[in-house]
Amino acid sequence: MTEAVPEATDPPHLFTGERRLLDRLARVRPGTVVILFDGRRTARIKLPGELLVPSWWPLLPALEVLPVTTDTIEAAITLDDVVTADGGMIHRMELQVLLRLLDDEEYHGLQQLAEHYGGELGLFLARGVQAELEVAVRTAMRMNDYAEIRRQSLLKVLREAWLPYNVVDDMVDVQGVTIRRVEWSAEQEPAPEAPAERLWVDPYVDETYVEDSDLGSTLASSSEDDQRSGVGG
Repeated sequence: MTEAVPEATDPPHLFTGERRLLDRLARVRPGTVVILFDGRRTARIKLPGELLVPSWWPLLPALEVLPVTTDTIEAAITLDDVVTADGGMIHRMELQVLLRLLDDEEYHGLQQLAEHYGGELGLFLARGVQAELEVAVRTAMRMNDYAEIRRQSLLKVLREAWLPYNVVDDMVDVQGVTIRRVEWSAEQEPAPEAPAERLWVDPYVDETYVEDSDLGSTLASSSEDDQRSGVGG
């Protein structure tokens, strides 16, 4: 009997909520833009404060909305079996990164992506962030010996290797990175674990701000339903 191979799971969507039917009057909340799909024209961007009006005519196509947060969010990046310059192995690295969308005031770049990816826009952004940061981290590790990485700390090595400031065709700003968890190789000589620390990529940002920031919310909404929709009445 052949053992079933588990399917690879996609990362959680980044920046977007669920694409859903617009069935009530609503207003776009601060910290959010809404992509409007009507099936006839190109996707449109609605900015904070603008009113969303559903289609009341039965012969016209229904309107659908996709909320997108413009606030800073946190995302998890996991890498397995990372090889160092001297052939050492880091079994698993779990990073936490701070991300923010970059676009012009009218969000033309986001509109073009929405035209192509529709409700899968958040998945496209998540895959791009994961892939580009993974390449950067693996490259940084290949430039350093295992013992030197342990001595300096992962954060210091990553900082000196210049993690990218922007990813996904400069649509996403990488504002900071944290090492959440590391599984070092059992074959290597153990070293004491360094205390948990958070690092901003931008050297001119005050690091004390990071410790005091509330990074848990991704949509600026006041109720559970509106947190999922990104719009409010």
